[in-house]
Amino acid sequence: MVKMGKKEWRFLLLSALVILMSGAGISYAAESEFHGQFRINYYSLDRDDTGANQTAARLRWRPTWDATLPDDVKMHLQLNIGHITGNKFNAQNEQSGGPAVALRHAVLDFAVPETGGRINAGLVPLSDKFGDTLFSGDWDFNPVAVAWLGKAGPIDIRAAAGELNENDEVRADDQAIYLLDVDGGPFGASLYRFEDRATEVTQDYLGIRGSQQFGPVNVNAFVIYNSGSNDATTIDNSGYAAKLEATTKMFGIMALYATGDDGTGAGDTDDFVTPQQLYDGHGYWGYTGKLNIQGPTDTGVDNPLRLDGSVYGDNGTTASRGMVTVQAKAGFQVTEKFGLYAAVGHYRHAEAAGAEDEEIGNDVYLQGKYGFAENLNIEAGADYAMLSDNNKAYNYPKDQDWLLIFARLQLEY
Repeated sequence: MVKMGKKEWRFLLLSALVILMSGAGISYAAESEFHGQFRINYYSLDRDDTGANQTAARLRWRPTWDATLPDDVKMHLQLNIGHITGNKFNAQNEQSGGPAVALRHAVLDFAVPETGGRINAGLVPLSDKFGDTLFSGDWDFNPVAVAWLGKAGPIDIRAAAGELNENDEVRADDQAIYLLDVDGGPFGASLYRFEDRATEVTQDYLGIRGSQQFGPVNVNAFVIYNSGSNDATTIDNSGYAAKLEATTKMFGIMALYATGDDGTGAGDTDDFVTPQQLYDGHGYWGYTGKLNIQGPTDTGVDNPLRLDGSVYGDNGTTASRGMVTVQAKAGFQVTEKFGLYAAVGHYRHAEAAGAEDEEIGNDVYLQGKYGFAENLNIEAGADYAMLSDNNKAYNYPKDQDWLLIFARLQLEY
């Protein structure tokens, strides 16, 4: 009798599976594409308050698979591997201590003949229509959701409902989002609701937006009204946010305002509260790299400001004081392979209380980008953030200067 080793057994088992599947009537993908993103980040941060240098190198890979099946059914799958820092033996854990490999997207996309639209269902990346200021699929806002994408004449419509957190499947600890977007031509409107049933908080958002081209200049703007309630504290909030931005191919300038509350009065507040504060998320909505965030500074030092003046990474503990910010940017190609990007921003709270300072600080960002090959680039540069003392967001007892040096090698394939 011939004794088979492990390799022979594996080959025999694989062959049997192939034979069984070939006769099982399985419908294979008509088209299939494997792509993704591979990156290595490095950063070094010097802070006045600690006197210490924070530095790390981190790896992240996002393998992605898209398939088209018969009858116009599509599937999108994306894994997230990283940010990996503990790699002494095997890269088993990512930076926060969780498993290195996680499911990021898992979406079924199929047509609904009766409505002429399409359904997206699964772990669906959802971004708001206001520049990622409220929630962002780019920043891992991927709830278990069902979304309908369709048209009513010339109007584009998106309607969706999603569950962010189900914990032990008791409804009282869930987080949920409901959204409706309508867009026609240069104008659009949205109605969103965010519910955090564990904290008994509900926030509603009604916003309008518009964009218009004037020669080489694109001007876009939005206004959002927010109202919310907290059944546990019986305190309601209501506020608004507005943005005006003008961009060309090389330059951009943006002014953004969100109401806040000084926290000294009793009863209802004037806070504008983002969903990002409630689920502890963020978005790529600004121009700078520390008080806001860019792709290469999306690392272990990313605690940027949200639209409402709270700080990412605080698990919702930073109270809203609102936001007033003016930012400018410039970007251009020096050569075919090398480009420069620079940005500056001024940030302050809309309100302050007691010894707090409305002033948050200034942020200066400079980055160079070099292309080794198609879709393979290295981005490197520095960000210098100058923080004022006793502001609500960072709350240091004296003025602080932060110097961030960063680099990112990234392939998108």
